[in-house]
Amino acid sequence: MGILFASTVNLWQKKHEKALSITSYIICLSVTLSGFWMLVFYPAVMSSDALGHWQQALNNKYSTWHPPILAMFMHITQYFVDSPNLFSFIQGALFWASIFYLIQQVTINSRLFLINSSFMALLPSLWLYSNATISNTWGTTFILITLAFLIQAVKKSSYQLFLLSLMALSLGVLFRREIIFLLPILFFVYIYFLEKSKSYSRKIIGILLMATIVFLPSKIIELSPNILPQTASPLNHGFLNQYVGTVYQSKNSMKTSDLIGEQISIDQKFGTGTFQKLLNGYVCYSGDYIVWDRHVPAVIGYFPGNKKFILGKTIRTAIRHPLGYLKHQSCYFAGLSQMSRLSYQSWGILGKDKSLKAKVDEKRGRLGIEFNSKLPLIKALYTQLVDALLKSPVFSLLFRHGIFLMILLITLILGFLYKRIEWILISLVGLTYPLGYLVAGPTSLWRYSHLK
Repeated sequence: MGILFASTVNLWQKKHEKALSITSYIICLSVTLSGFWMLVFYPAVMSSDALGHWQQALNNKYSTWHPPILAMFMHITQYFVDSPNLFSFIQGALFWASIFYLIQQVTINSRLFLINSSFMALLPSLWLYSNATISNTWGTTFILITLAFLIQAVKKSSYQLFLLSLMALSLGVLFRREIIFLLPILFFVYIYFLEKSKSYSRKIIGILLMATIVFLPSKIIELSPNILPQTASPLNHGFLNQYVGTVYQSKNSMKTSDLIGEQISIDQKFGTGTFQKLLNGYVCYSGDYIVWDRHVPAVIGYFPGNKKFILGKTIRTAIRHPLGYLKHQSCYFAGLSQMSRLSYQSWGILGKDKSLKAKVDEKRGRLGIEFNSKLPLIKALYTQLVDALLKSPVFSLLFRHGIFLMILLITLILGFLYKRIEWILISLVGLTYPLGYLVAGPTSLWRYSHLK
């Protein structure tokens, strides 16, 4: 704490030449915040999926249901401790450090940096997620690092920094596949800033090499003998919800013969009556009605396989009925933009879903992981604070995505007007990232997005 205090004083006094300055401040504050919130939610915030990752790490056998890199990293930490606390601590420290490092790149002086970093450290919507053992936290961390290096690369016309940015993006893709949608932004920087005066052939070769660097590591990992591929996928779930949504939004304009044909096709694949049940249960902003029994009996009750069949149905139906597809996607996006509940993604800390809590408790007990806060008073105060914020019509905006998308859009316009490349890049990333969820988002999974 003494080092952190000294670093803060030096930054406030703009004494950047001192040994204790920006770097020591970022490291000490990140470690302090991660350690603090790890103790509050000790040993980590873990969902049922995260506990499943921990089990895979113990067995050193991994599925492709989620990107396996998360469980692989857990396996490494298990050589040192038999608790997820070390994994949680490392994750939280990197998460906070990436936030502060990016802030450093976009603030014009050290005092503004201190003010902005303090604001982020005090933002309640980030506290829980810094130590939530989910791939989205890791993906977000590497996106922020990508941005920080990319901004420096543009300002300094540095190929080395650009390569570091590209490598950070590649690491992010290992944790979250949808991060690949950010690659065109790096293409844009490469073509119009770093290679502006070069030949088209050189630019094309560079783009192909960049794509290879980003795609290849995840494919190599999946070749590991410890990886167990699965035919079912949450992507199938998302595509099926899009198919149902397109049909539902188009059913009044579809020919009766087309509807009957769709019904026969779906019922043959998933069972008699499934097609009508899907239409009856359809909710545009969530695919829960397909799989989960949380509120009503699920239509199918499992994540479907048959990716080729489902994807083909989705594409063909969207082409034949584009207006219905757009209506579904608009409704889905509106639902995501208004997402403010923290019940499910807080995994029992704020949620009141007893069936979900029972599932987590069963897995936790089987793995011998005890959720035992070392700072129970702080945890109780956190719960009360967030509950109060969510009930407030003003402060609940901190947890809604729509307001931040509007801010990003305004920032993008201002960035072009004032020629501030850092504003432009940050806004482009924040506005582009949701595209992955629009393409194949199965449910309100954008709740994980920290880019707001």
